[in-house]
Amino acid sequence: MELEGIVDLSAPGCGHGAPCIDPTFDPTQANYYWSATTYADYSPSAWYVSFSTGSVSYLLKLNGDYVRAVRSGL
Repeated sequence: MELEGIVDLSAPGCGHGAPCIDPTFDPTQANYYWSATTYADYSPSAWYVSFSTGSVSYLLKLNGDYVRAVRSGL
């Protein structure tokens, strides 16, 4: 939820090649970012956020995608 919370669909260029995130959080690639949360129904998968579209889903835990630190409770 914390990672999804920094998605900004109104960011300049969102959905057109620029990341869907406030520019304050630069540098951010318009790509998939892993969360630390395993998908409960299939443990080889984890939740991710796509900062190219703002979508949230799950994929197999594979190397090659991005991670970013987020903090909740503020």
